[in-house]
Amino acid sequence: MKDTPHNLVMSALFGGRRGQRPPAGNPTSIICHGLMDAAGVEFPQAHLEAEAMATLALTGYEVAGFDTVMPEFSVQQEGEALGCKVNWGHRNMMPDVMESPYEDFLDVEIPENLLEKPSMRVVLDALSKLKRQVGDQVAVVGKVMGP
Repeated sequence: MKDTPHNLVMSALFGGRRGQRPPAGNPTSIICHGLMDAAGVEFPQAHLEAEAMATLALTGYEVAGFDTVMPEFSVQQEGEALGCKVNWGHRNMMPDVMESPYEDFLDVEIPENLLEKPSMRVVLDALSKLKRQVGDQVAVVGKVMGP
């Protein structure tokens, strides 16, 4: 096995052969001002555009040296897709739900086209782009949040 970042992570996750070093991965957002500057991408652009999201996610590997890339930087993508009004923030502020259309969790209706909602599509498109771009070299990490 070649000790690529991708292989190190997959081997560790699935009990395979140990590499020359342990993998370093992070399933949460590591984005800070320094990484935004390095990528030339800031919030809210990276929450709303797949290309910007993928570019910023790559800094975790290219600049910080992680063996993983993870493009979802906010916990609001799903909430927006379910009808919440979201303030997508800015360089110094993470997104925040401003208003919910539901009084109670029992009222929540999952739309049939949930994955096609713009806030969901941007994450799925960024994941696809990253997988095509670095998926054989680096472990691409996706995740799901609760609204």
